[in-house]
Amino acid sequence: RELPQPELSTDNQRPDTHMPRVLPAVASTPLVYFASTAARPSDAASDVQATVPLCRALKTLQGQVLFSPQSTLDADTLAARLCQLSTLGYVHVLLASASLGEADGPAAIRAAAAAVDAGVFGAALAVWRAVARLEGREEAASTPAASLVFRAIGKRGGRGHSFTSDEAKRAAKAGLTEATGLQGSSDKCAAPLDVLAQVHCNRFWLGLRLNRSPLDQRPPTRTTATASSATATSATS
Repeated sequence: RELPQPELSTDNQRPDTHMPRVLPAVASTPLVYFASTAARPSDAASDVQATVPLCRALKTLQGQVLFSPQSTLDADTLAARLCQLSTLGYVHVLLASASLGEADGPAAIRAAAAAVDAGVFGAALAVWRAVARLEGREEAASTPAASLVFRAIGKRGGRGHSFTSDEAKRAAKAGLTEATGLQGSSDKCAAPLDVLAQVHCNRFWLGLRLNRSPLDQRPPTRTTATASSATATSATS
């Protein structure tokens, strides 16, 4: 099954110049998020719908959830809600997507990454900083945009590809550097930002990873534990 075309307002034109290092933290349209999940689709959907106010119906596909939170939520509030999700692994803000034809490959991936919208990237970065603070990564969260370094991660599935996941991530890294001016690195310790270059069949998605460890492998937060205790008490009373 092929990944659907997400609803994005970005075009595929490469910018003539790099974006400014100080990026606007406001996107012109609601951000689209995608997340991995090992849970049943219905359980993951219920988890997201009960925790995050959405502006449109979510989708579940191929071990992933695709959703769009309401744009009225500020970054800190949204980050707190996202970190309460217990059925999702890694959560990403969708930065770009593209359809890959039979002859397309790294060049098309680089072009899509180079066309990342400044507002989308800036807004995604604001949510990433809020999540990093909740994870206790204060130094990363307070790093100036001009000093940020990202690590590209490649993931490829399906058939009909004439390129490797390494080639895909290198192309995405080059394109995102062209779009934002930020530098990529293969060193996880030196790169506080993780960017996922995902290819499945004829679709390419580029996402900024928000959380450093999978949400479904974390111990319950104090907020979640309190809510669960209150629910259990109410059920037995």
